[in-house]
Amino acid sequence: MSEPVLSEIRNTLENLSSSLENSLITETKIESLINFLLETSEFVDRVPRHFEYARDPKDEPYINLAVETEANFIVSRDSDLLDLMKSHSDER
Repeated sequence: MSEPVLSEIRNTLENLSSSLENSLITETKIESLINFLLETSEFVDRVPRHFEYARDPKDEPYINLAVETEANFIVSRDSDLLDLMKSHSDER
């Protein structure tokens, strides 16, 4: 886990919470999830920029975190991340 990834999780959930009427996503549940992630994840303070992704720079924190931690998988439904499986060119 890294600060940019954690921030995006929080922001996404807060945006969902405010955009959905009678949302089941409450501030208490968001904080509970954030605390759970902090307690159960390995936190990486400084993630070097291993990879530049001009197509979607907002995905770079996920890719760089995966490279830095030598992750085997990135689980995502993001089409830009999924397209990396199809592309074999160097972005950097």
